[in-house]
Amino acid sequence: AALEDDVREQMLVCSVAEGCALYCSEEPNYMALFPAAAFFNHSCAPNAVVESSRSQVIVRASKDIPAGEEVLISYLPLQLLEESGDRRRARLDG
Repeated sequence: AALEDDVREQMLVCSVAEGCALYCSEEPNYMALFPAAAFFNHSCAPNAVVESSRSQVIVRASKDIPAGEEVLISYLPLQLLEESGDRRRARLDG
């Protein structure tokens, strides 16, 4: 589903500034704060996905993760990850 530009912008800013603020995949009109999720580092090429509602978060491997390799999630919702890296960088540069 497409997000309105202002909602996308708010989600991006909130997600980057507060790494524990995550898009609710099960309830798309909401974001939620999950302090435990702040322990996962962000990657634009994550090896795990976050599934969440307003009350719980589950982190699932999206591919095989070798022992000792860091589990990485995206702080951004999938809709923003699908944008080009240049476009995401331009948003951060303001």
